[in-house]
Amino acid sequence: MSAVDFAAWARPNLELLLGGRTFVVRPPSVAQARLVLALAVRFEVGEERTPPEVMEILDGLPDDGHPALGETYTEIVEAGIDPVTLSRVGVYATLVWARGREYADAAAEIIWGPERDAAAADAPGKASSRSRSGRRRTSPTSGSATPTTTTSTASRSTASTGRSRAKPKGKPSR
Repeated sequence: MSAVDFAAWARPNLELLLGGRTFVVRPPSVAQARLVLALAVRFEVGEERTPPEVMEILDGLPDDGHPALGETYTEIVEAGIDPVTLSRVGVYATLVWARGREYADAAAEIIWGPERDAAAADAPGKASSRSRSGRRRTSPTSGSATPTTTTSTASRSTASTGRSRAKPKGKPSR
């Protein structure tokens, strides 16, 4: 029997552009994946509602590093990325490995999108070039303070997959 080239089905690395640099995060090992899944549970349900058996797993978290970032954690720290952004990168990577990129993107938009939008609105004379979804605007922004009645509220399909964008249920804990 010939060998099967499984590379086409292997989980790809996560590439993160941050501070003008691309950080490559490898998928977690089996041991790290256990911690990543426990972190995802705690993130989604909140610490107070996390089952005791999951909290026991989280007791094994390393004092330095992050299981979802692996070796890349040290590279990010050495690059001088601020602690808040580092924490967000850890949450994002956790959600990518636990639930998939579409879910992680949707959660990031729910959690950090309003902060980004507020910062863009506060910038003097500078309108954001991104919509609330994080996509670049294709037309100038309207002067209207209210949404139009023609705006669709249905999920949009992604161009690459033709499937609806996955969305997290409710607003996750920060």
